Amino acid sequence: MNSYNWNIDWMACSPLEGNNSNVVVRVGWTANGQDSNGVTGSVTGVTTFPPPDSNTTFIQYNSLTKDIVLNWLWTKAIDRDGAQTSIDIEIAGKKTPFVQYPNPW
Repeated sequence: MNSYNWNIDWMACSPLEGNNSNVVVRVGWTANGQDSNGVTGSVTGVTTFPPPDSNTTFIQYNSLTKDIVLNWLWTKAIDRDGAQTSIDIEIAGKKTPFVQYPNPW
C-alpha cells in the first residue's frame, strides 16, 4: 500500500471581497506518494475558488491552517481518490517501465 503526503505550495489572495480581506482565491498544491520500496510519484495542480458567499463562514487568512485548506480542496474541488490513483499508476509504471517504440509505418 502506498502512503501519501499532500502539501499546499502557495495561496493567492484577493485583497478585498465585500467586507473580507485577503480572500484565498487560488491554491497551488502537490500530492506525493511512495510505496514500501521507496518508489515515488506525484501530482500537482492549481485550484481556483470563487469568493465566499454570504452563507459561508469566512476564515481570516492568518487563521488558516494546512488542514483547513486541504479540506477545501478535497470537499470542493479535487477528487482525492482519483489523484492518489494517478500517483499509484505512476509508481506502478516506474516498477515496470513501459517501452515506447516508433510507429510501425
